[in-house]
Amino acid sequence: MSTNLGEIAVTAIFLALLALKLDPFRLLMPNDLQMGVLALVVAVFGLYAGLIFRQRARDERESLHIHRASRGGYLAGVGLLVVAIVAQSFMGRVDRWLFYILAGMVIVRLAIMVWARIRN
Repeated sequence: MSTNLGEIAVTAIFLALLALKLDPFRLLMPNDLQMGVLALVVAVFGLYAGLIFRQRARDERESLHIHRASRGGYLAGVGLLVVAIVAQSFMGRVDRWLFYILAGMVIVRLAIMVWARIRN
């Protein structure tokens, strides 16, 4: 349970920093403060990624939970990127980074599936 609490805390901090970086309250943060928040976002992402890769299932049930969470996260990411591409298309200007990120996600998933099948 303490592992879950740590992951929840790191996830909450990560999301809070992302929201702060978006400046939703129009605080007009100075550039130095924005760069500091950006550095914290990168650092907390490193912690988050470390937690994800450190996860080890103790039994089949936990393995299934990790698998479902990973699949759900991937599908949410791909779905949200497709929604962003469609929405920006209707506005008349699509950011190329959305395509790069979507293509990267699909390619990495395929590469990991091929690697896992070859390895196992």
